[in-house]
Amino acid sequence: MAVTIKDVAEKVGVSVTTVSRVLNNRGYLSESLKQKVNDAMEELNYHPSEVARSLLRKKSNIIGLILPDISHPFFGEVTKHIEAYAYEQGYKLMLCNSLHHKKKEKEYIDLLRASRVDGIIMGSHTMSVSDYKSINLPLVSLDRQISKTIPFIASDNYQGGSAGHPAAAAQKMPEYRLSQRESAPQSAGQAKA
Repeated sequence: MAVTIKDVAEKVGVSVTTVSRVLNNRGYLSESLKQKVNDAMEELNYHPSEVARSLLRKKSNIIGLILPDISHPFFGEVTKHIEAYAYEQGYKLMLCNSLHHKKKEKEYIDLLRASRVDGIIMGSHTMSVSDYKSINLPLVSLDRQISKTIPFIASDNYQGGSAGHPAAAAQKMPEYRLSQRESAPQSAGQAKA
C-alpha cells in the first residue's frame, strides 16, 4: 500500500497541514521540525503526488510533444534537443507518437489536457485549424505554420539547402577559395606572370 502524507504526519506527530507546509516550504517552520518531517518521509519512502502538487500550484512542469513518427531521424534529433532545453528550464517531456493518425492525435491531446500539461508542442498535423485553436492550452507548432494565431518553429530549408551547395559554401569561405586558387597547379597553357 502506498504511503500517504497522513502516514508521515502520524509518524512525526504533527498535522497533515504541517507536513504540507514543509513540502511546499510555506510559513515559518523550525529547522528541527523540517528535519523530522524529511527524515520520516525518507524512512517511509514517501513521495508526494505530483498530480496533487500540480493542482495546488496550477503548474505541472510537463510539456506534451506530439510527433507523427518518432522513428524518423529528424524527429528523434528534434526531440533530443527539445527535451534537453525543457529539462534545463525545469520541465519534463511527455512524448506522444501519433503515426499520422487523426484519432490518435486527438486522443493524445485529450490525454495531455487531462494530465494538466503546461503546453503542447505539435509536430503532427492531421486535424483542422479550428481543432488546434480549440485546444485551450499553450500550443506551438513544429515545422509547419498551422495558423497565423498559433506560434510555430520551423527550419529555413531554403537557407539550409543553399548552405550545403558548393557555390554557397564557397561564398561563405572566401579565404578557402583564395587559398585554393593560389595553390592550384597551373596547366601547361597558362603563362606565368
